[in-house]
Formats: sequence, C-alpha cells, structure tokens
Amino acid sequence: RETIIPPGSFVERLPVKFSVSKDDGVWRLYKEGEPFYINGAAGVNFTAEVAKHGGNVVRTYSTNESTGAILATALENGLYVNIGLYMKVSKDFDYSDPANADAIKEQFENHRMWVRRFRNHPAVLCWSIGNESEAGDAAVNETYFKYVEEVAAMIHKEDPNHPTTVAFSNSD
Repeated sequence: RETIIPPGSFVERLPVKFSVSKDDGVWRLYKEGEPFYINGAAGVNFTAEVAKHGGNVVRTYSTNESTGAILATALENGLYVNIGLYMKVSKDFDYSDPANADAIKEQFENHRMWVRRFRNHPAVLCWSIGNESEAGDAAVNETYFKYVEEVAAMIHKEDPNHPTTVAFSNSD
C-alpha cells in the first residue's frame, strides 16, 4: 500500500494488532489473537496512576500535537490508547448541508493524517470516532452517523491493525 507518511509519524516499531470478532453471539476484542479485556480510564492526566491501579487503557478525546507524547507515556507505563478523533458536534454542525462540504472534507483529511501518523505506534489500541457528539434530532444523527461510517471505512483502509469505535454521551 502506498500512502504518504506525515511528518512526525511513528515508524520505528511494528504496531500491535487488535481485532474484534463475534464469537458465540458475543463481540470480543483480541490483541495479537488473544482475548483482551479493557480496564481503562478516560483522560490522560493520570496515566501512571491508571497503570498502578491495574489499568491497561486510557482514552483521549481528540488528537493534536501532544498525541505522540501521550502515546509514548502510555507505552512507558504498559498501557494502550483509545485515540479520539474529534468531530464537529452534530447538534451544532449540519453534516447534510452542502455549504459545509469543504469543512467536512477538511475534517476527514485531518483524521486521515492522524491515522497515518500514529497507526504504527505500539501503544495504539483503537480509533474512537467523535466524542460524545451524537446529541441532536434523529435526522441530523442519521447524516452524522453515515459520515462516521465513512470515517471508519477510511480508517480500516489506512490501518487494518486497529478497530474503530464511537464514544456516546448517554443512551438516549
């Protein structure tokens, strides 16, 4: 596969492969083919403490220039990272409005850049698309989640070693 590797990418080690599959009607997460159970915390301000208390995963809410340092700290502490890819919130941003096409494309390509940059880091567990951003009416959510599916498809193409997920704010 030929892709552009963005500056600042982590390429020194092979990634740890995580996958999901449905076994006997139950979805399970695997690390290198072995069952993996998440004992994690949201946020990265207390990474060492998460590890001290038996945690194995932390979750970020977005990606930015500090993501590389977060991954390095997680790796030093024996943790994996559920990397958040922030998206404009559906209740404030209409994903079906043609006037927003350029902003949507820019957001999509930004996500692609972060995936390419960190897909080979050994501390990556998975990619979390959006962060608690499903609020809004059903019509807005339908368009939003179609876009989430497009982002997930792109991630699976760019990074076949890590699954995708979505973080919801509530169960409405």
